[in-house]
Amino acid sequence: MVNFSTLSTFTFDDMVLHYIIDEDGHVEWMIYPQEKKDLVKLPDHQRTPISLVQAKLAGDAYDKNFSNGMTMYNSETARNLTFVGQKKMQINA
Repeated sequence: MVNFSTLSTFTFDDMVLHYIIDEDGHVEWMIYPQEKKDLVKLPDHQRTPISLVQAKLAGDAYDKNFSNGMTMYNSETARNLTFVGQKKMQINA
């Protein structure tokens, strides 16, 4: 199983954007209503991370679950992406 921890959270009006990271540096996010935040918990039965960024480059190995007409999410490129950094910027409107 994948072990996640909170990377950061941001609140936008009534919604929460919750970035989570696994022990290998793969980043996912969860979006949920602020009023439900007490009901949200980190995934604990997930076998593989689902990368926040999805990409497939020419030459990538095909995922074992890929078949004609199916999505190619979590390609080799997406699985190899890891967290480098995050910046929070304040924009004055």
